[in-house]
Amino acid sequence: MRLLFCFLTTVWAVAAQPRKPELPPAVRPVVDLARAGSPEVFAEVVVRLVESGRIPSKELQVDLLTDAFSAASASHQAVRWIAIPGIPGDNHAAYVARGSELKLDALSLESAVLKALITVDPAKARILFQSVPHPTVDARPCEDPLIADVSAYYEIAGELAQSAFTPEEKEKNQNAQFLLTALAGAHSPSEMAPFARSLSSVALTPSQLELLLGALGAKLQSFAPDYRPFALTLGNLQQELDGLIRQAQAQGVSTDSIVQGVRSYLVTQLTGPRCAEELLGETPSAVAWFNDGIRGALGPITDDEMKPSKRGPMAKMDPFYTSSDEKHILDEFTRLRSTASGGLQRADLRSSTEWRRLLADLLRDVSSWQPSGSSIDAFNQKANALLGLYQQAPPGEDRDRILSTFLAYLQSASAERQNPAEWLWQVKLLAASAGPDGNKMARAFQDSGDVGLVLYPLLALGR
Repeated sequence: MRLLFCFLTTVWAVAAQPRKPELPPAVRPVVDLARAGSPEVFAEVVVRLVESGRIPSKELQVDLLTDAFSAASASHQAVRWIAIPGIPGDNHAAYVARGSELKLDALSLESAVLKALITVDPAKARILFQSVPHPTVDARPCEDPLIADVSAYYEIAGELAQSAFTPEEKEKNQNAQFLLTALAGAHSPSEMAPFARSLSSVALTPSQLELLLGALGAKLQSFAPDYRPFALTLGNLQQELDGLIRQAQAQGVSTDSIVQGVRSYLVTQLTGPRCAEELLGETPSAVAWFNDGIRGALGPITDDEMKPSKRGPMAKMDPFYTSSDEKHILDEFTRLRSTASGGLQRADLRSSTEWRRLLADLLRDVSSWQPSGSSIDAFNQKANALLGLYQQAPPGEDRDRILSTFLAYLQSASAERQNPAEWLWQVKLLAASAGPDGNKMARAFQDSGDVGLVLYPLLALGR
């Protein structure tokens, strides 16, 4: 009798527990498919589903976003990369920067997950942020045309400081201390504009603003010269500091420490070594901004305080299409696109037997072509060639054949797993080229069974 009583008690206890909510039937296969893809795809899809309201249960939102956060940390690229202005379009650095625009790096994805999580469980978001390592931003040599963009770190830090602290915690300045901790790990001039922007997003008391402006001024004075990040972010920093200085003045907060920090920062960076590319001009506008606007009682920055100590080399590129086979492909493209007189082929000539033969020959050559360089460089070169063929072909069987060849290549390429941002960039270019064949291409994506292609409508939304 006692055993029966214990059994029934256990059954009743289990039955009394609330059932864990389940994913809506329309969403479950999407999540399952995303789990089979790269970490980047899974994290991005979950954020999209939560933001679009397709997961109504807050409990499930928290669970999925926690899984997405773990996936994001396994992304193949740690941070976004930005290319210096003016670099040629067909080289390795250019495609790294283009893929980075999709924000599928670990830091951007972690930030996106935490931003979604703040709306349902801000305390959980704060806990997860503690596991995000402060991004390491090393000085960039002049030969490298890329700089790191870690603004996502400071963007989410600002949102947490504003929305994830209780009124009692804010009264104790815990949100301000949180921002000070974020600033303490900064090592690059490129981090200053995003940190300043994060301050503008937080409702700070006058004493908190004075504390943080003082810390920012001290940090500005601590950086060694690092020309490219300094030059590429100087305009944004000037804009953000203008707003903070106006805010401080309106609240009766002293700006002496931040102005002193700005002067020291400008002089240190301007008198340091510069790369061969002149990104600032001979007289940087920020100097006039300081001298004529914010310097107060401090002396103006002089001409001698703007002279670089030396000039470094130009940025080095890894150009595409340098082998004889690659040059042959380019020559064939020129022949396909141009008439004997050099003018572009009219649309009506692209249905001629001769033009279609040239198209078929070039498709055959591109299909068998093995581009030189790393696997991702080879992928981008071949994808570019297939995209060019697709864009040239008018709607019809030739274009359909090229699309089939392109999709087969996308599915066979290792880039989908190893370089998902650049892979998705090529998919995005293909989708944008569909024109009147948009519905046909959408069906082909769905019928492919490939995770990235099937989920492309969610991945293409952009942030």
